[in-house]
Amino acid sequence: MRKERDIYWPDLRKKRLTPVYDGERLVSGNAIAGPAIVETSDTTVVVQPGVKLRLDALGNFEITF
Repeated sequence: MRKERDIYWPDLRKKRLTPVYDGERLVSGNAIAGPAIVETSDTTVVVQPGVKLRLDALGNFEITF
C-alpha cells in the first residue's frame, strides 16, 4: 500500500482517509474493498465505497458493485 490520502467521497458526504494501492504489486486473487484508489503506471482505478475490486488470473481488474 502507498500512503493514504484524505479524499472526499460524495456517497459518504465527507472526506475519509483512503488507502492508495500500487496496482503493479497486486497479484492474482487480491481483493480490495472500497473506498480505495489503485494506481498503475498507466491508469488510476477509483474503488467507490461499497464496491469490491479483485485481480483475476490474467491480471485484469474486476469490479463488483
